[in-house]
Amino acid sequence: DSSVVETTRLVASTYNILKDSITGTNDQLSNFNRINDIFVRATNESSLEMDQLVQSLKFSITASKESGLNLEELTGILGQLADQGLRGGNAGRALRSALQQISKDAPLVAKALNIDIDLDKPLDLLSIIKQYSEQIKGQEITVEELGTVFERFGLRGADVFLLLAQNFDNVEKKIKDLTENSQNAALISSDLRLASPERQLQIFQENVARLVKVGIEPLVLAFL
Repeated sequence: DSSVVETTRLVASTYNILKDSITGTNDQLSNFNRINDIFVRATNESSLEMDQLVQSLKFSITASKESGLNLEELTGILGQLADQGLRGGNAGRALRSALQQISKDAPLVAKALNIDIDLDKPLDLLSIIKQYSEQIKGQEITVEELGTVFERFGLRGADVFLLLAQNFDNVEKKIKDLTENSQNAALISSDLRLASPERQLQIFQENVARLVKVGIEPLVLAFL
């Protein structure tokens, strides 16, 4: 099954890029299972389908690491974007563009939106989005004014950040859910699907285990 193979390759790529941010595990197999659980929980708890998650992640995962996001945070953001109608490669490319712009022009962003960004520390994207959200809630800046600020300063990605800022409470809930409730999500889903003809999750888990046994080769280039 080509979709299972591509998803398996994505897990390997995710491991290579974000392994340092995966917590609560102590070996390679545990890391792979953790990634698998997060992916399955995300697709169960949002309108995001697994193939859409694959496409979203392969465009955004490298930029997300540079923006200080861990896997739960990135996946939660993509789940919320999917719920708002932005999915697959479109979501991944839009998020990547916004992340790269913020990383490149952090001082300009801070000045344009009158927010605090500690330039001596790694970029904290969630803090930036939260500050946007609080400004909107406090009516310090309207959605229209925020879009105008982005346009005036030539900053791309306004639509993505507007969506996330307007729905930041839901973003936080998704991240919290993935952090606290995703353990064994893949195993539970696999048990439910064992009787189905496709058995996709079972095949997927077998492929992951096979990759671990033979050793993981870097697969990042496959998703650039």
